[in-house]
Parts: sequence; C-alpha cells; structure tokens
Amino acid sequence: MKKQYDQIKKSLDVIFEKIEKISKDINIKAVGEAVSEVKNKFCNNIFYLVILGQFKRGKSTFTNYMLGADVLPTGVVPLTSVITKIQYSTDIWAKVLYDDGRSENIDIKELDLYCTEKNNPKNIKGVKEIHIGYPFEFISNDVVIIDTPGIGSVYKHNTDVAYSYINKADAVIFLLSVDPPISELEKEFLSKISENVNRIFFVLNKIDYVNEMELKEIINFNENIVREITKNDNISIYPISAKLALEGKISKDNKAIARSGTQKLENDLQNFLIKEKKKCCLKAMPKILKELFRCAKLFLKAV
Repeated sequence: MKKQYDQIKKSLDVIFEKIEKISKDINIKAVGEAVSEVKNKFCNNIFYLVILGQFKRGKSTFTNYMLGADVLPTGVVPLTSVITKIQYSTDIWAKVLYDDGRSENIDIKELDLYCTEKNNPKNIKGVKEIHIGYPFEFISNDVVIIDTPGIGSVYKHNTDVAYSYINKADAVIFLLSVDPPISELEKEFLSKISENVNRIFFVLNKIDYVNEMELKEIINFNENIVREITKNDNISIYPISAKLALEGKISKDNKAIARSGTQKLENDLQNFLIKEKKKCCLKAMPKILKELFRCAKLFLKAV
C-alpha cells in the first residue's frame, strides 16, 4: 500500500505544481487559495478529522475532551459560528484568518470574541477560520481536528458552513446525543456524509442523562437508523459522556474518565489512525482529483 500511495502522491505532486503555476500566472486569489489548501493538505500528509452533528449535541465539549482542557467556548445556546482547526503544537497559540486575507494572532482565551454567535453574530467580523495550536495527547501530530458549527439551529449560515466541510473530511466523528435520539435533519445530514466520507465514527453523547435500560434502547434505535441510512450493517455506536471525560481529564480523576465511557473510542480511534489512515487517504484520492477539476474549471472561466 505504501508503494501505491507514494506513486499516486508523486503523480499528483506534478499536477499540483502545474496548477499552482497557472494560478499564479492568472493571479486570481480565490483560485490560488483553493489550490494551496489542497496541495498543502496532500503534500504534508495532513489528515482532517472533522466533528459534525446537529447543534447542541456537545461538539465543542467533545473537542475540549479530546484536547483535555476547556479551550473552545461551550454553553446552553448555539455557539460555534465558524470553522475551528486544531493542530498539534508544543506551544499554545491561536490565529484568526479573515475572508479578506488578513490574519491576526490572538490570546486563546479570547476565542469567544470570534467564534460565537453572541460575539460574532452571523459572522459579521468576516472570520474565515480559526486555527489553534495545542499539545493534545492521543491523536497523531499530522491529524487536524476540525470543530464545525452545528446544523439545524436558527442560524442557517452555521448549517451551510458545516455542509461545506463534508467533502474536505478524511474521517468524521458524527456526534449524536440521547436528548433526543437521531432526528430527521440528522438523517438527511448523515446521508450526505455517508456518500462522501469513507470512515465515520458514530458517537452517542450525554449518556449521563439516562439510566442503563434507557441507554440500551436509545443505542438500538440509533443503530438501526444509521444502518438503514449508510447501508452498512457493520455499525458501532460509542456511548460516552464528553462532559464527564473532560472533567475527569482536567481534574485527573480516573474514575470519572472510566464512567465517561471514552476509553474504547480512544483506543479504536488511535488504532484507526495508526493502521488505516493511509488507506483512508487513498480512498480520498477521487475527492482530491474532483477538487483539482473544480479548480481547473475556475481557471477556464477566469482566462
């Protein structure tokens, strides 16, 4: 597999160079940025692990649990309004990228001023993305965790942003929760994801809200729906409490971490990234080529 991957990568490197040269010659910023993002991701073997789901399923709390710290803002109303990319770094830093090409280094404690509906309603500040560097523990260094806005809130632009990242994902963590079980909106969203993403981890959050009998019933219900949508009988749902896991990691309370149910998810995610990441990247090659064709069409329209 490594030999096949290296051969395909070498061929695409040549294509990237040619398209990048053309984009510089015609000097169109949007096209150049699109090419640069795809090229950078592919050439540096960057793997996008995208967290998707309906609003208020606990995506930001889940991302914080993965980081082991309260980094992203959380709350009782729809919060996340822009894409947040988190990469491994020994230093902690945050940067805001704007639609007009500007970038600004900020204090990580000021994230809520840029990524929440309260402080940046309908993204009036023109934030394109927020990038964060953080020394997270159990994900490999070339994996970028992407927290997305939730779909289905009163803010339609949040749903649009979340949908726009489906085609960019190498793998998805699809977050459900026990309150309530999977909705019609989520079923439609999941159908779109399953058509475009080769690996999906299904996570059922907030298990601390229900008793054991209720949890089994909810898991069975969701599993049947997910199997029907994805047309895949080999489905596993990971029941967890991101809130308990985060509290346990912050306070170093191993009992709370055990009660959170996250250990199996962590183990399976680690094994996937160690053993199957390259295979997943190979399966994603058609998406990369599709993006290249999209860029080529932009070139032709621009010339």
